[in-house]
Amino acid sequence: MVISFGWILILESRAALLASLAGLFYIMYPAMIKRFGKRKVLVIAILVFIIFLVLFTSLIKTNSSVSRWFILKNSVALFKQNWLTGVGIGRFNPNYNHLQAEYFSNNSLINEEAMLANDGYFAFNEWLHIGIELGIAGLLVSLLTSYVVLKACFKNADTQKGWAGAMLIPVFVGCMFSYPLHNLVIVGLTAFLTGYITKDIVNLPVAIPGWLKTGFISISFLLFIIFSCQFFNNQRILSKAKQSRKEGYKTEAIALCERAAPGLIKDYSFTIFYLELLYETNRLTGAIRWFNEFHPYHCNQTAHSKIARCYDELGNFKLAEEHYLESLYITPHLLQSRIDLMNFYHRFGYTGKAKTWAKKTIECPIKIETERAYYLGKKAREYLAAHQ
Repeated sequence: MVISFGWILILESRAALLASLAGLFYIMYPAMIKRFGKRKVLVIAILVFIIFLVLFTSLIKTNSSVSRWFILKNSVALFKQNWLTGVGIGRFNPNYNHLQAEYFSNNSLINEEAMLANDGYFAFNEWLHIGIELGIAGLLVSLLTSYVVLKACFKNADTQKGWAGAMLIPVFVGCMFSYPLHNLVIVGLTAFLTGYITKDIVNLPVAIPGWLKTGFISISFLLFIIFSCQFFNNQRILSKAKQSRKEGYKTEAIALCERAAPGLIKDYSFTIFYLELLYETNRLTGAIRWFNEFHPYHCNQTAHSKIARCYDELGNFKLAEEHYLESLYITPHLLQSRIDLMNFYHRFGYTGKAKTWAKKTIECPIKIETERAYYLGKKAREYLAAHQ
């Protein structure tokens, strides 16, 4: 029983609570159906699950519930736009963030949604996330696979394989409200448990020779070793680059990043680190080129803000304005984005627009009260006072 709840340490709190309930239900399921019957047990389980779901979303972290609902709504819209082929593997983040930016470019920047919106990396529902990236075919395959695995779990609930089901059921619940399958450890263990528990119920129409199975496993293991070595080598290079930057050897850090870039172009922390490093060393065109390379896989408020500064310093008003606004619309609650626009328009002589963003800085509620937030508000008021 303790093992069955090991997954919840990685899932978020409310998802973990629901996963715990599901795991507990699964463990008790064989005894319950013997006493009450399968249909009655399933009806009660569904009702209890719905009641707890409503309680958790309305009483615990209510702001987070509003944020999750907003993400779900936008994710469904993104799926509708790309339902046939999907946006591509690993490309949820930039597509979601640009959809969110488009939404706030036409809606209020100071309502509850705007104050809770942030960079989006997950749909908080793994089936929906798969559907967005791989389209309807990916969604259907994932749902069919889930059905087969769930069927195997409940078929083996009272057998010696029940322990595997007790570990898989919480993962399924986590997939409904979180993103456990974006954790490589969980994915690996889930794949192993899935193979173990479905081995006896999935009958292939054609018998697979033993040598082919052995070959497939051997090649898969070899590829795993190769990619793991590449990954850890790139992480070692990145760690060395960060140390070089910290010590002031930024040219050496850039050379190291160039080596690691092909293998880490989808790594969020690396892409931003390298982008900031290029900007710090005044390699503005290099920063723009790097942004265009990784942008199909990753974008956030920081990336657009940094690239806006590059275009700003290069004197490209149109593209700088575009990225400053994109940065703001991705995360509308940030006062710094408003001040950046105020300063940007002032430098280019658009005093009217600069005053508009100074006013919007003052009007925006402070999400987290810090000295920095009050300082930015003070700067906005000082600008308006100086340009009456």
